Amino acid sequence: MAERIAAASAPDRPDARAKLAVISELRRVGLQVQSEIAKMGLSVNLEESAMLSDSFARVRIDDIVEVLEARFPGALPADLGERLAGLDRDELRQVLRRSATAASIEEAVAVPAGTDLGR
Repeated sequence: MAERIAAASAPDRPDARAKLAVISELRRVGLQVQSEIAKMGLSVNLEESAMLSDSFARVRIDDIVEVLEARFPGALPADLGERLAGLDRDELRQVLRRSATAASIEEAVAVPAGTDLGR
């Protein structure tokens, strides 16, 4: 299976690797499959999979909300989840980083002027 993934076209690889990772865990052979993939020089970044990217985004949004709620108890805007849902993976990473040090919620989630963030 790993050989088929290596031979697949570049756009198809992330989803194929994600499927392989899920199936190998279900069959309890995840470590063996991981070892074979490493031997072949393939990397597995499940965040790149279209199949799983929404799940990763939801987790990152939950992390941002948790950090901001801990730093600014009771002050989260009602539309925060909706605002965050419009951001891509890299934008969410930036917001998460800013959430740890920002002086306010708005500073953490603000879209820097002159960028394409929050399209």
